[in-house]
Amino acid sequence: MGGGGGDGGIPSRYSAPSKVDDIAKKTEEKSDLINLKNRETEINKSVEEEMNKASDKVPWDHNDHSIKHVERVLEIFPKIIDKFEKISFSKEFLSNRNLSDLEKEILKYSILLHDIGYTKSIKDHSLMSKEYIEKLNRGIKKSLLKEIATIAQLHTPEGIKQLGGKSLFDLVKKGLISDRIAYLASIL
Repeated sequence: MGGGGGDGGIPSRYSAPSKVDDIAKKTEEKSDLINLKNRETEINKSVEEEMNKASDKVPWDHNDHSIKHVERVLEIFPKIIDKFEKISFSKEFLSNRNLSDLEKEILKYSILLHDIGYTKSIKDHSLMSKEYIEKLNRGIKKSLLKEIATIAQLHTPEGIKQLGGKSLFDLVKKGLISDRIAYLASIL
């Protein structure tokens, strides 16, 4: 059959990742997950301090965007994930699988940090949240911070527009974000 070493004559550059690559990826994901879990309390405390300092900047007639709002969302987070994983379309975005533990942790961080931008600006809070998250220097990989920041930014229509889209679907269609990021942002 020839063709270059892949299964069934398919050239090797098109073959599935090797078991070694798969193991390396899973090991890296596990390390990232442990790192995020280890930093969660520290980040939570920092967010609470920042939001409490800036609580007087949010007008009284706005919805609650204090640390209490974040705590309520985090409290119902497991139920939200459970519901989403039971919806058939959700697996379409994730290649017929449920969220990984790392993706759940990334989403949890996005929830924790999505309104931190209110400490700087009400109008542009989603962009300010993104910038705050990307500048975090707490031993978290930059690639993870970028994902968390993008998901947090996309929780508002303004954040979607800032990235150049009309909707999450539009951003995916334009190739600006992945299906996976759109799915995680839709949960937030």
